[in-house]
Amino acid sequence: MILGLGGFAVFIAWDANHNSYYLGYSNRVAGVSVGYSLRASGEPEFIIVVRDWDGRPLNTIYSIYAWMPDGSIVSLGIYGGIGTIKANYSYLREFSKTWYSYIISKKSNPGMVLPGLILMGAVHEKNGVYDSIRGAPINTKEVLGNKTIVIEIREDLRSKKPIIETNQSQSSQTASLEKAELQSDWPPKYINAYCYWSTCFVWKLEEVYSSQLGVRMPIIATYVYGPFADKVHDVYLNAYYRSSSSFNVYIDFFATARVYKNDVSVEYRIPGPIFTLAGDNVWLNAYYSFYNGYHFTPPALVGLGLLSDIASAKYRLYQLYCAQEPPPVCTEIQTDTIADMTLMRAVISDNKMIAEPVTDKDPYNGQALKNAFTYYRNYWSWSQPVYSQQDITINVFKVQEDLFTTPTLTISGSVLGIICGALGGSVPLCSTISNIASIMGATVGATSSDSQFMYLLSRVALRVEYINTGYYISADYFYAPSKLLANDGNYYYIGSLYIDAYVSHYYYYE
Repeated sequence: MILGLGGFAVFIAWDANHNSYYLGYSNRVAGVSVGYSLRASGEPEFIIVVRDWDGRPLNTIYSIYAWMPDGSIVSLGIYGGIGTIKANYSYLREFSKTWYSYIISKKSNPGMVLPGLILMGAVHEKNGVYDSIRGAPINTKEVLGNKTIVIEIREDLRSKKPIIETNQSQSSQTASLEKAELQSDWPPKYINAYCYWSTCFVWKLEEVYSSQLGVRMPIIATYVYGPFADKVHDVYLNAYYRSSSSFNVYIDFFATARVYKNDVSVEYRIPGPIFTLAGDNVWLNAYYSFYNGYHFTPPALVGLGLLSDIASAKYRLYQLYCAQEPPPVCTEIQTDTIADMTLMRAVISDNKMIAEPVTDKDPYNGQALKNAFTYYRNYWSWSQPVYSQQDITINVFKVQEDLFTTPTLTISGSVLGIICGALGGSVPLCSTISNIASIMGATVGATSSDSQFMYLLSRVALRVEYINTGYYISADYFYAPSKLLANDGNYYYIGSLYIDAYVSHYYYYE
């Protein structure tokens, strides 16, 4: 999960009926804004506005999904248009009712806890089809207040390659044809009116690899080992998150995704927020000291486990042909273009995140903390080591500065480490974990790098009697091996505060 920066392009101030909107959420890195308006008359609407970087309206079909409180991923329908898309408000209302009731049951504020929609989009251009994958946080309180909602999406197609090229769309497919089971008003008029090549492309959820509720996801973890690890006095971990309406600072949980064909031509994406915390609130203030000989005996792992829900899902792109004349029957062709996505969100109770100390005294016993940490240690890149004969502190700002990334992408949780640790190679996503799947984590972060909104650190200290006596700590953190494309058109690394702390002596030779 990732914490990130807020505020980007100017939001639509007025619609065609001159209804004014207020901005409920905006994030430049995510490339999405969400606004609400109380209509003077008529029923509320659910509108998606999608533009290229220069303001040009884009011909897009979005398949809308929602990650529900029970861990299921449900469809809210498939919709399309050129620049402006109208979706089914009643589906959004049902989504909001379910989430609103759940948030209330957790004694939390629905105006501050914002579940997100997953928008799986296909942008149809003359030279091919581009993916448009987004997360958009929804204020369920506003929806149940019958407010019109507008999600504004900014694409930057200059930074992307087509996932389907024009000549590919014309080629024959080997997959079998079948009747498309879509909503009753399918096909919408745009299928034949606006799609090039008399066909359209849509994303469909194919499989939920895993969905787990109430997992202790380590957001900070430290592995203490080495021939002289017994000289360590303690490990101190600290995590602090605060949102602010005055400064437009959110706490965002970002999904990550990979888009690929036949396990090649992989593109990595940062779709944006699938869960957001807003308002004026301290969501987490957790700190803990782990003492050597009492809480752990090296080699050992210690961490702060954030009570979280996690999931990983697979979406496939389909090519649709729809009849020109009634009845509106469509046939679909399965393409070889797939998007895998990993998701994480905190469990909120009493308007707080819940984080507790977790210890794995035997780092080889297969527990969740070990699975999460080992995944990053084996498959992610290692930072340059930091050395000290006294103590070492690695905090969120060092990681952000080292990687030249955003605060939203600095802290992540090893979602696939826990999922694949439990499921093993039985899941296709996990069977390729050593290569293309290894990059995928999920992030959580504030939209500001100011320490008054987000501060996380890990400190490892030697016992007083061993300071400056030749014993030293060598510490690294792990980060994604490749950069991911964010929706502002830039590529970023994802970082972590998973720390590898090796303790040795300058005169010791292995």
